[in-house]
Amino acid sequence: MADKESGEPDCAGDRDGHVGIRIQRRMKAALHVPRIRWRRPPSAAVRLSALIVGSGSGERAAACIASLEREWLAEHRRACDLEILLAADTEDGIERAWSASSGSARDIVAVVRDDVVFLEGSLRPLIERLQGDPDCGAVAPRVFVDDAQQLQSLPRAWPSACGRLVRAAAERFALVGRWYARRRFIHSLAWWTTEHALASDALPEACLFQRRKAIERAAGLRDPRVRGDLERLDFCRRVARSGYKLVFEPRSRVVHSARTQAHAEKLQRSRFEPAPAGFLERVAERIASRLERRRRIRALERAVDLGRISTSPTFELGRSLRFIVEVTADPKWLEATGIVGEGPVFQFADSSWNCLGPGSHYVRAIDRDSGRTLGAWRFVKPRTTEVANTSEATALALAAA
Repeated sequence: MADKESGEPDCAGDRDGHVGIRIQRRMKAALHVPRIRWRRPPSAAVRLSALIVGSGSGERAAACIASLEREWLAEHRRACDLEILLAADTEDGIERAWSASSGSARDIVAVVRDDVVFLEGSLRPLIERLQGDPDCGAVAPRVFVDDAQQLQSLPRAWPSACGRLVRAAAERFALVGRWYARRRFIHSLAWWTTEHALASDALPEACLFQRRKAIERAAGLRDPRVRGDLERLDFCRRVARSGYKLVFEPRSRVVHSARTQAHAEKLQRSRFEPAPAGFLERVAERIASRLERRRRIRALERAVDLGRISTSPTFELGRSLRFIVEVTADPKWLEATGIVGEGPVFQFADSSWNCLGPGSHYVRAIDRDSGRTLGAWRFVKPRTTEVANTSEATALALAAA
C-alpha cells in the first residue's frame, strides 16, 4: 500500500493556497462556448462522411466502424446518410479518401483513427455542435487512453521555436522546470475537468469532426509541406485562420486504445520537428539544442519509491476529496496524462494499468480545489516476461521448500 508522502514545509499551505487561486482564475478565464439554442429542431437528414485512417489490423478498424454505425443508428438516422471510407495512413491516403467522398457543403466530415471506439451517446454532441453553431468549423471529443475511461490524453499545441526553448530551459534548470510544470498542469486541468464546451487553438488528432465547408475554406485536409503527426495540428491552425473556431466537446467521449503513455509522450516530443523560418527562430533553436544536450534528469519533486511492482498499488490520499492524478515517465512532470477522481484512495483500473508500458513511472495526486500536492510516488513496472520469470522462480522456490 502506498502511503502519503510526509514532511511538507510549514509554508506549503500558503503556497498551495495561492496556487489554488490561480487555478480558479484560470478556470474562470477559460473560453466557454455558449450553449446551443435551437431556433428550430435540428435536421436529421445530415450526411456524415467518415474517413477511417490507419494502417493497423482489420479488427481494430472493424471495431471502430461498428461503434460508429451503432451510435449513428441509435440517433435514429438513416443508414444511407453514413458514408465510411478507409484511408491509408500515408501522405496522400487521406487526400484520396477525401476526393472519393461525396456530399454537399452542409455535410459533416470526420477523420477518425482506426483504433478509436465511440462510446454511448458520443455522436450527438459533435453533430449538434456543428449543426447549431455556425461559427464552429471543427469539433473534437474527450479522448481516453484506456477502456476504463481513467487516463485522459494530453492537450496539444502548435510547435514553435520559442516553445522548444522554454521546454529545453525547463529540462535544464529546476526553477524554470517547476514553473513550466505548474503552468502545464493549470492548462491541462481546464481540459480534464470541464463539463462545458471550450474554444481552443488545437484539438486531439484521434477524432476530429468538421464541416465540409470549413475544409474547403482551409484548402483541404492536409498541406503537402507539413508531414507526419503535425498534419492534424496544421489543419486546425488553417481552420482557425479561415475564420472558424475550434471547439472541444467534453460531453462526447471516445477511447483511443492505442495511445499508450509512452506513445503519447513521443508525440509530445515530436511537436518540435518543423524547421524554423526566421532569424530569431533559428537562434532559439540553436540555444534550445545546446540546452537539450545539457539537460538534467534529476526529479523536481520528492517521491516515495515503491520499487518494482507488477500490479497497481493503492494510493492513500488521507481524506475524501476531489483529486487529479497525473501519470508520467518524466521525473520533471513536464508532460503527463491525467485522471479525475474523488475519494480517499486511488487505484488504477486493470485497463489503465495495462496502458502503462514497462519502465519507470511517476504518479502524483493533487487536490483539485486548492492545487496542493497530496503525495508523489515512483515505481518500476517490469516487462511481462520478467513477471513470468519471477513467478516461475517463486513457484520453484516454494516447491523446493
